[in-house]
Amino acid sequence: MNSKSGGFRELIRHALEIIRDMTGCSRLCFIAKENGEFVMTANIPENQRDIGMALDKDFGKDFLVQVMDKRKMVFVGHAKDDSRLCYMRGLINVYNIESILFAPLYYKDINIGIIVVDAVGCQEKNILDMNLRKVKEFVKFCAEAIGREIEIQKNDAKILEIVKESEAFCVLGRHTAGIAHTFRNSMVSIGGFAQRLIEVLGKKASLFEKYPESKKLFNDVSDKMKIIDREVRKLERFIKDILIYSKIQNCVKTDKKNINGILLDELRVARERHKDVKFLGKFDKRLDKIMVLIDSALFTSAMDDIISNAIQAKASTLLIKTELDSGAGICRIIIANNGEKISEENLKEIFSPFFTTKPYGTGLGLPNVSAIVAAHGGTLKVESADSNNHDKNHNNFFATKFEISLPLKNSFMY
Repeated sequence: MNSKSGGFRELIRHALEIIRDMTGCSRLCFIAKENGEFVMTANIPENQRDIGMALDKDFGKDFLVQVMDKRKMVFVGHAKDDSRLCYMRGLINVYNIESILFAPLYYKDINIGIIVVDAVGCQEKNILDMNLRKVKEFVKFCAEAIGREIEIQKNDAKILEIVKESEAFCVLGRHTAGIAHTFRNSMVSIGGFAQRLIEVLGKKASLFEKYPESKKLFNDVSDKMKIIDREVRKLERFIKDILIYSKIQNCVKTDKKNINGILLDELRVARERHKDVKFLGKFDKRLDKIMVLIDSALFTSAMDDIISNAIQAKASTLLIKTELDSGAGICRIIIANNGEKISEENLKEIFSPFFTTKPYGTGLGLPNVSAIVAAHGGTLKVESADSNNHDKNHNNFFATKFEISLPLKNSFMY
């Protein structure tokens, strides 16, 4: 809580008034620490000249630091004779201050400030001395109340900051999606044109055999077109990943799907695309009757990326497996492959955006997978070249295993 805020001042002033009535003392003030400086923020009787006054070394800053650091109430019974108060000797004499109480307010790791009570004359000194225990208890109560309010305000500020960031990300996501769509449309046109030229040049290659200079030019143009085609494909992958990222920010889990069904479809498509890879499936039949609410487009994209990652790692065998853990209320999806292992160093970075070990990788595939799984309330872990990756049922050693755990709290039977 900012000591300059009206609410804080009102709270402190109310506390000072109660202590005044409790002790009969006529002079009280509250000193807060702001940006490393002690500043007077409230006092009785009201004297606006003192409000906002910073207390430097000449005004007893060192002594106040000790009171705050030790977090113990200090009662000076003979103010005129105490060397610790030499900095305020003139003030003591002018107002005939007999004794002074310094009561630090703190809560957990928060140093709130110091309440200072001046006993003017012998009568006030005696009353203050008699009520020290009550003052101590009340100060402790005040500190706890103010401390909790400070925590609430800090939490509110954090929540507000998160909300603002989320709103900013949503706006950014929408703009990013729009820009990405525009680029993708252009890339599709350029890519299609490049592929068409490559096809035409391939068919006309024999026409240039008799003319060495023309053949050289032809080969040069053909090579350049292949580079354009390759770079366009790379940009298309990057734009695809950017579009997926923008959609994750607005993940809507409204599709009623069966996990085994989705993965069976993935298995069929993968077998068609990659005929040189051996695909294995092992599905827990208990999941056949369970439907879950997911964003099917994002979820399918995540499965595609994990499979593509395995293919790029030169896997010749890939296993997709599901398990129901009814005790934990989760479904496990395991996708393992026998391709190149991921080094321990790279394993720590694979979910970091834009980290890639591939010449034409975007570095967004696996970070998007992790974000999609998290958006569905799940967790994702990866093991590579671990002895636990041996699947006894299929007698295969899998270098890398992706394990997704999805909660079934929003699932239902059908």
